[in-house]
Amino acid sequence: MQCYISDLINEQQIALGLNAKSDKEAIQKVCGILVRTGDVEEEYWEDVYQREKKFPTGLPTMPIFIAMPHADPDHVLRTAIAIGVFKKPVEFHQMGADPAKTVQASIVFLLAIKEVEKQVNLIRSLMVLVQNQNLLRKIIASQTPAEVLEVIKQSP
Repeated sequence: MQCYISDLINEQQIALGLNAKSDKEAIQKVCGILVRTGDVEEEYWEDVYQREKKFPTGLPTMPIFIAMPHADPDHVLRTAIAIGVFKKPVEFHQMGADPAKTVQASIVFLLAIKEVEKQVNLIRSLMVLVQNQNLLRKIIASQTPAEVLEVIKQSP
């Protein structure tokens, strides 16, 4: 199933060295990647942000924390994943925890899933991937989107 994830990501969907002061700004920036690649409509970021407020996606994948925001497919043109790597971690509320708990996410995996029936399997596959701290360290250390893509393709 991991190869399915790598099939949904290309170099144009990966941005390194991003800056954001809030989860809202982080979501806007990473969504902007998928707008530019033609995978989502511009309104998608607002759907993602509204969902994030109700159902947070910050994950305590220590020591490198991540967030996996996503939303319903209303403004999704084709299934894709964008990856944003931030210079400084961005505060996201933690998934399924006390609403006051937050994580400092260094990597945002933004999901745009057109086919709702694929959502559970795709999220499950991505969860397996992001629990690999070695992989997350390699993503953070990558200098180019091509390196990030290679790290993901090489993951077990």
